[in-house]
Amino acid sequence: MPAVRLFLASTFAYGLLLGGSWIGIYAVELRVITLVAVAIVLGAWMNLALRNPSWRPTSAFSTGIVVTASAWVISTSASRYPRLSVEYMAWAVILVALYLLLV
Repeated sequence: MPAVRLFLASTFAYGLLLGGSWIGIYAVELRVITLVAVAIVLGAWMNLALRNPSWRPTSAFSTGIVVTASAWVISTSASRYPRLSVEYMAWAVILVALYLLLV
């Protein structure tokens, strides 16, 4: 358990001091590192969810999540600047996945 506590403490410190600060938002390299770290955590969780049904997410907001994701897809497909829309849609997918992981 000490290793888990150390991991959680260092992740919290990184998110608070670097990832969520000005440099974490505007420095491309740090943003990419954050995205890779989140992708690794979500990939591990998805692997666990495929093997064990108790790890699969359930939420009372499922309908709202589906409707919001549909709106993102429609607005992205009709966007004048698709690169920006795809980037923000990807961030929305990551945030929804992190919410479901917490639930």
